[in-house]
Amino acid sequence: MKTLLIDAGNSQLKWAILDDDSLLSEQHSQSHQYELPIEVFEKIVSANTDCDSVIMVSVLGGTFSRAANKITLELQMKFIEITSTNKLGKIENGYKDPTKLGADRFVGILSAYYLNNNSESNKTACIVIDSGTATTIDAIDGNGKHLGGVILPGLKLSSESLLQNTELLGLWGNESNEFTPECFSKETTQAIASGCLLGQAGSIEHICNLMEKRIIEQDENSQEKKQENVEIKRVICGGAAESLLPYMQGEYDLHQDLLMFGLKVIKEELSNNV
Repeated sequence: MKTLLIDAGNSQLKWAILDDDSLLSEQHSQSHQYELPIEVFEKIVSANTDCDSVIMVSVLGGTFSRAANKITLELQMKFIEITSTNKLGKIENGYKDPTKLGADRFVGILSAYYLNNNSESNKTACIVIDSGTATTIDAIDGNGKHLGGVILPGLKLSSESLLQNTELLGLWGNESNEFTPECFSKETTQAIASGCLLGQAGSIEHICNLMEKRIIEQDENSQEKKQENVEIKRVICGGAAESLLPYMQGEYDLHQDLLMFGLKVIKEELSNNV
């Protein structure tokens, strides 16, 4: 039985197919800039009716989710929307109110942890960066405990807030665009774009360094310490990731299908608990 995995984000919907052998297909995406997100959702689902179920993570709110559920029911497909919980599999939510953690962040930290801890002996901590409409940076320790995180305006959002015209539209996350930031910019559009790109890269780098320091200090003070040196992986995804990476000095693992892998893991965890 095939499962359709969907990540409904603020600017686009991404999807992949999980087949009978738990193999994940290539990720696809479609913008909803010029049509309603639910219209894009309906097109995706209608084109994949050979799937018997849909597993979705969404940041688009209750109205979208209810409409999505109705569409899948009409197509006789099982519908599961992932929400943040206190604990799922190896992951423990660090929020005071676990339901308040964005579902996309929850799936992202779970995915990064499972990618880097594929055996019981692994105790790799992770810092997870999702550079979308907002940039979120979350930390999870080697035992699967979410430590919390930060949210800052995304690259496109910050640049467009400074320059309300069309010159910057489509600049970020566009593979055909070869924009190079210039610290000695000599015109306003370039100065804003350069400042936003370099500023975002610098902010991410600085926050990751602070998080790594805190994780190491926490590990050194832990009475349950089981390894000499804590290993920390930085995992990045999102539309601006490839624009940002050349200007960040740390070592980052790029996983643009991070949430798809997370949804795959969640399906397996849910199946194991049935």
